[in-house]
Amino acid sequence: MATTQAPVVPQLPVTYIKALFNRFSEAQLTDLTVEKQKPLFVYGSLMFPSQIAHILSDSESADQIASQTTPAILYDHERLAVRDAPFPALVKSAAVYMRDIRTEVDGLLVFDLTDSQRKDLDDYEAGLYNLMPVEVWVEVVGEGGSREEGKVERKKRTMVNAETYVWAGRRDELVEVAEKEWDVDEILDRWA
Repeated sequence: MATTQAPVVPQLPVTYIKALFNRFSEAQLTDLTVEKQKPLFVYGSLMFPSQIAHILSDSESADQIASQTTPAILYDHERLAVRDAPFPALVKSAAVYMRDIRTEVDGLLVFDLTDSQRKDLDDYEAGLYNLMPVEVWVEVVGEGGSREEGKVERKKRTMVNAETYVWAGRRDELVEVAEKEWDVDEILDRWA
């Protein structure tokens, strides 16, 4: 009898998993956004807090970055693959003009980056991307109390004004993601 070998599942960094499961209350979101720089929506290799920490010139740790990060959704945009390159690009969706089709990009929203940290990230993305304002949606948790008290944790979504890096090149330099495999191990080996 032949045995089949189970597929190898990449070991995701703990800080990435922490960022994926991190949620804020509305009060925390207010504290993170009022009179501060807009948060940064990331959708490619920068979704790994260890990659951001590697780029920053200060001593911010991947764990600190993960603790100020939460999942987010950007509507009416598409994540495409850059032809012959191991990274994605974000573009405004052509489907926006069709009105009956809505596209979305899942990513992470990073709060509390300092001016110097944003400059480091801008320098890293320079030339390929333009920093643009966007509206993203995040899930917030409410102050619900315990189940014994008859209260449960409430979840809802809210819009946050943010910024993200949008592809600055020509559209014909991009291909549909389905035409290109994303290899998490390759991303982690290269950048994380």
